Amino acid sequence: MVHHMTVQDAQVVETDGMKDLPAVFIKESHKLIFSQLRLTPIEHDLFALFLARLNKEHWESFRTGKSINAPVYVFANDVLSQWFDEDVQGLYSLLKEPAQRLINRSIGITDGDSFQFLSLFKKVKYKKGDLTLIPNDLLMNEFLGVSHGHAQVPHQIFRKLKREYSKRIYTILCRFQSDKTVLHDISIDNLHAYLGLLDVHGNLSRTSYSRVTELVDRIIKPAIEEIDHLDPNITFNFCENKKTYGFELKRKKRKVVAIKFLFSWYIPSNKKEKKLREDLQEEKSSYQLALETYTKVQSIELESSTDLDITSAELHNLMANSPELQQNNYRLEESFMLKFSKAMTFAKLKSS
Repeated sequence: MVHHMTVQDAQVVETDGMKDLPAVFIKESHKLIFSQLRLTPIEHDLFALFLARLNKEHWESFRTGKSINAPVYVFANDVLSQWFDEDVQGLYSLLKEPAQRLINRSIGITDGDSFQFLSLFKKVKYKKGDLTLIPNDLLMNEFLGVSHGHAQVPHQIFRKLKREYSKRIYTILCRFQSDKTVLHDISIDNLHAYLGLLDVHGNLSRTSYSRVTELVDRIIKPAIEEIDHLDPNITFNFCENKKTYGFELKRKKRKVVAIKFLFSWYIPSNKKEKKLREDLQEEKSSYQLALETYTKVQSIELESSTDLDITSAELHNLMANSPELQQNNYRLEESFMLKFSKAMTFAKLKSS
């Protein structure tokens, strides 16, 4: 359920049941995946819950300046109980400390030779059986930037992973499920960043992770083992000399400088799951849909009595995005509005 508030108030997105969340996959943008971020397992699942409910349409009012506040996400006890596989009575103690830590977590975003650190959330609150998450609106582009590529993460498996680094590595691997995408070697320095092993100054939080053997034995191997056990659709392979499973150490002279993950995905041919993936891949923003409707309306011939394939919902969405359309030189002049009126009349007749 989504409550539309006044111009200055935030839009409240309520999640009353699991039906409001995607059944199989959540999406995580490329920039979030390859950011500097460290979360505990429960914090990962809290963030995943937010991403599961995230939708571009929730941000339209904020993005277009109609609201000065980003949307607020509220999750009911029943949803939390199922998401975390915990009795309702145990949710308070389960979530209190992770929520307290999450509000202080920062994420490092790199872009070429620049970087910035921002907090993930403005507020995390649990009261009267509801969990409220208020995301940092400065991260809107990173939260919603799936047009730059994203991972389709099977959230039921993600939530079963117990290790924090398993969840992080699993998300990276999920980014490369398509034959059109290839995960190249990851430098040790970048791997330190992606796994959240660096502080804001770029120093390792544990100096022992500067040793590749420590990194491999304590993080890489256990993560691959756990993912391999839980997800039947991913296959890990031995390296050429059979010394390592699921990854290969890349050396420059004698020094290990990078790691290459060795894996392949089996994408089920199940039609329902295939459609879910395609729908996620092709999800369009409210503005993109409005632009398509604008083109349909513009092509209407006023003298023609041909039935029009435009719904009232599409036309209302067009009007909601009219300020941005006009800013981009898509005019809503008198001739266009006559066509719009004709389309609306047809749409109302069809729905009556």
